[in-house]
Amino acid sequence: QTVLWESSDEGVAFVEDGVITAKAPGGAKITARADGCSAECAVLVKPAVERVTLSTDSLTMTVGDTAALSAAADPEGDVAWLSSDEAVAGVSGGTVTAKGPGAAAVLAASGGKYAYCAVRVREAEVPVEAVSLSQTALTLKPGETAALTAVVEPESADQQVTWYSADPE
Repeated sequence: QTVLWESSDEGVAFVEDGVITAKAPGGAKITARADGCSAECAVLVKPAVERVTLSTDSLTMTVGDTAALSAAADPEGDVAWLSSDEAVAGVSGGTVTAKGPGAAAVLAASGGKYAYCAVRVREAEVPVEAVSLSQTALTLKPGETAALTAVVEPESADQQVTWYSADPE
C-alpha cells in the first residue's frame, strides 16, 4: 500500500515517510492517506528551552532535613529532577531530603538545559545530655596538683570539654 503523508504547516512540522521533524514552535496537523482513507495526528511544537534557573545554587543541610527548591524553564517547560548521589541527597518534585553526610548536586533539567544546586549534608548534632567528673570534691595544699576526668554523655555527642575555675587565684 502507498501512504501519502502531508503536513498542514511544513514550517512547523515536516513529515516524510511517517517521520515528523519539528521545525518551529506552533501547531500542525499530520495526515496519512491510503486508498481513500485517512488519519490525522495533531502536533504541537513547543519552543526550545533556553535556560533553567533554580531558587538557590547551594544548600547546607543536616541529615533528616528537607528543603524546597523551585525551578523555572525559560520558555516554560516541564522540569525533571535528579540527584548525583541519592545516598546523600534525594530529590522529588523539588523537595530535597538530606539522607547521609557528604556532598551531592541536585539538577533541574528541561529540554537539554539544566541548573544545579550544590548540596552539603552534615551529620545531625547529638546534644550533650550530661557531664560527670571523676571526683566531685578535692582538698589540695598550695602547689599540689590533681587530675580530673570528664565523661560526656552520650558518647555520640561532641566530646570536647572546656575547663575553667570559678576562682583561679
